[in-house]
Amino acid sequence: MERNVEFFLIDCCDTYRAHRANLMILLAMSAQDEAVLGFDDRFTGSNVSRYADSLEHEIALGTLQLVLGRTSDQLVFCCMLKRSHQQTTQHICDLQKGFIHPEHRGKILKRSLAYIAQVCIENGVELITLDVRANTRAHKTWVMCGFETYGVLPDYSRYQGISYEGHFMKQSAYDLLQRFKLYI
Repeated sequence: MERNVEFFLIDCCDTYRAHRANLMILLAMSAQDEAVLGFDDRFTGSNVSRYADSLEHEIALGTLQLVLGRTSDQLVFCCMLKRSHQQTTQHICDLQKGFIHPEHRGKILKRSLAYIAQVCIENGVELITLDVRANTRAHKTWVMCGFETYGVLPDYSRYQGISYEGHFMKQSAYDLLQRFKLYI
């Protein structure tokens, strides 16, 4: 387990702007992972800028928080916590764009999930959801971390002209914290 990674929450635009460029560099790495996060080789230039602007807008609206992890010299983890404006669904948070720098995979996942669970519980979130392309390394990882499928979409994503199935998964924030609290 790697202890030199510091996890922190971004929930305001000023803090986001301070990390924006490094976050885009980290997310651009995901294009090398067969569009695992929905990015492909077109995630460059103006596409990156528009995406970064859209994140800032959602942070300003209060519907998005970012959990980032950093070492002394770079960002190595990101996960977006997406909330709804609707009062009846405030207890649900959707994890989006979870990505670990390739050099840190297998080392920080459990700590990052414990941190995410803590943040969710502190913000009144009881249920954590996510969606993932079926039969990928990420899908298998989420299953091993206790997430359960509650729905399957046959035409979930398309990459290089091929349609892929996706799984919609869930786990209670409390159960996630109990599973990984020893790694905090």
